[in-house]
Amino acid sequence: MRHFAAVLNLPLSLFVVAAVGASEEPKMTGVDVVKTVEHAVDAFSSKNTPTRPWADDLAALSATEPSVAMRGQRNLITRGAPVLPDLAELAKDRDPQVRARVAQVVMGIGGANAASLALTLSHDHEATVRELAALALGRCAGEGVYERLVELLHAPQADIRRAAARSLGALGDVRALGPLSQREQDLDDLVRRERDSATIALLQLPTAVPMLITLLPGSVGADRDALLEACATVADPRLGPALTPLAALALHVKAPVQDGDGCSRGAPA
Repeated sequence: MRHFAAVLNLPLSLFVVAAVGASEEPKMTGVDVVKTVEHAVDAFSSKNTPTRPWADDLAALSATEPSVAMRGQRNLITRGAPVLPDLAELAKDRDPQVRARVAQVVMGIGGANAASLALTLSHDHEATVRELAALALGRCAGEGVYERLVELLHAPQADIRRAAARSLGALGDVRALGPLSQREQDLDDLVRRERDSATIALLQLPTAVPMLITLLPGSVGADRDALLEACATVADPRLGPALTPLAALALHVKAPVQDGDGCSRGAPA
C-alpha cells in the first residue's frame, strides 16, 4: 500500500506542471497525462473488481488498526485457495507484520494449495513469520512439508521448534515419531512437552504401531522413556512383543549382584 500512496501523489504534481506550462507554446500533444495517471492509480488501488472481489481484504492486511486487519484475514480465509496468488505477492512486503498476517491467512486456508506459500514463508528472515509458517505447514499437505517441519524441529528458536513439533503431530505422518522422540536433543521443557503431545497424537493412528515397534529396540535414555510413556495411551496387542524386553529396564529392575561384603543389591539401571 506504500506504492499506492506514492502513486496517489502523482496527479497533483502533474497538474501543477500542466498549469505552469499552460501559457507556453507549443502545447503538449500526443500523450494523455491524466488518463496515464488514472490507469496507474487503478493498478495499485484496492478497488474491487469482478475477478478480484477480495482486493479490499488484501489491503486490510496493511492496516494499522488490528481490528481492520483481522476482518480482512477472516474474509480471505473464507475465500480460500483463489486468494493465494495475491497473498504470495503480499508475502514479499517489507513489513514483517504484513508477512505475519499473510502467514496466518495461509494457516487458515491450509490444504495442498497452501503448501507452497507456507514453505516459502517458513524461510522468512523474521522469526515470528517462520513460527507462524511452521504452524501453517501442519495444516497443509504435499511434497516437502514433512521434511521442512523436521528441519524446523531443530531451529535455534524454541518457539519455532515448538510450532514444528505441534505441526508434526497434526500432519499425521507417522515417520515423525522418530524425530519427535529425540527429546534429549532439546533442553526446553515446553518444546519437550509439545514433542510428547505430538507423539501421543500420532500413536492414535493405526499405522503408527509398526513404526513404534521399529523404534523401541533402538531407543535409550529419555528418548526411550518418552516412547514408553506414550505407549500407555495405545491399546494394541501388537506392541506386546516389543514392550516385554523393555519393561524391566523401564522399572530399573535388574538381577541382584553381590558386593564386596556379600550383601545383595540391585544392579544400576
